[in-house]
Amino acid sequence: MTQLMVKDAQAANVAEQASSYGVHRNWKAEIRLEFELKSTRTVLDHMSFSGPLRVQRPFYPEGKTCHIYLLHPPGGMVSGDQLNISVLVNPKAHALLTTPSAGKVYGVDSHNVEQSQVVSIHVDEGVCEWLPQETILFNGAKARLSTRVELSANAGFIGWEIIGFGRQHGDEPFIEGSMHQSFELFRSGKPLSIEHTALDEQLELLRSDVGYMGYSYSGNIYLVAEGLGGVDAASGKAGDSKPEAILSTCRNIIAQGIEDETQLIAAVTHKPGIVIVRGFSHDAELLRNLFIDIWQAVRPELLGIAPIMPRIWLT
Repeated sequence: MTQLMVKDAQAANVAEQASSYGVHRNWKAEIRLEFELKSTRTVLDHMSFSGPLRVQRPFYPEGKTCHIYLLHPPGGMVSGDQLNISVLVNPKAHALLTTPSAGKVYGVDSHNVEQSQVVSIHVDEGVCEWLPQETILFNGAKARLSTRVELSANAGFIGWEIIGFGRQHGDEPFIEGSMHQSFELFRSGKPLSIEHTALDEQLELLRSDVGYMGYSYSGNIYLVAEGLGGVDAASGKAGDSKPEAILSTCRNIIAQGIEDETQLIAAVTHKPGIVIVRGFSHDAELLRNLFIDIWQAVRPELLGIAPIMPRIWLT
C-alpha cells in the first residue's frame, strides 16, 4: 500500500510539472511606466508591474531627460511567455528607454506555443526615445512582436527596432520558426507609418531579394518631430517641411559608416512627418553602431538636444 501511495504521489508530481509546459504555460509579465515633468527634470511618476519585468532606478546623465533601463530577468522568452510594456510620457517630459542587453526568443517546446511581446507608447506633447538593443530569434522560435506609438500634435519621437535571425557567431542559424512583427506609428490619430511583416513557412522571405536578402539582422530607426512635412493638427494644412537637413545627415552617416555592403547596407526615406532609416547586416554590432551614429547626429537637429549616450551601451 505504501509503495502504491509513493507511485501515486510521483505520478501526481509528474503531472503537475507537465501542466506548466505547452498549452498550459502562460508566464505573463507586464509593466506600466508614466513620466511627468516635475520642476526641472522628468521623473518616473508611476510604475506598476507584474511578472518578470522591472526597471533599474532612473538615471539623469543629462539633467532633464530620464534614462530608464528595462529589465527582463529571465533573459529571454520561452514557449507561452507574454510581455506587455506600456509607456506614457506626459507634456514636456522626456524619457529615454533602452535595455541592458539583447532580447532573446528561444525555440518553442513540443506544444509549439508562440511567444509574444506588445509595446504601447503614448507621448502627449513630450518626447520619447525608444532604443532597445536587438531582439534575437533562436532557431524554432515562434515570435509575435508588436509596437504601437501614438504621438500628440507636437510630440517628438526617436525609436528603433533591430531583429536578428539566429546567432551567426555561435553557428546557430534560424532555419525553422515564425515571426509576425508590426510597428505602427500615429500622429494625432493619423498614421505616419504602419508596417507588418510575417515570415512564410519556408522562410523564403529571409533569402528573397524583396525580403531580407540573406542578411541576418534587420532594423529600422524612426525619426519624428515638428517640421518634417506633417499636417498641422489645428489647421489641417501641410506643415513647414524641412527634412532636407535630417536626410542629408543620415545619408552622410550611412556613406561614412558602410565599408563593406556584403556586411551592412542601409538607406533613408522621407514620408510626410517622418524619416525612416532601414538597415540590414550580418553583424548586430555593425547595425547597432550605425543607428547609434545616426541618433547622435540627428538628435540635436531633430530634438534640439545634444546626444549623451546611456552608459549601459558602453559596458
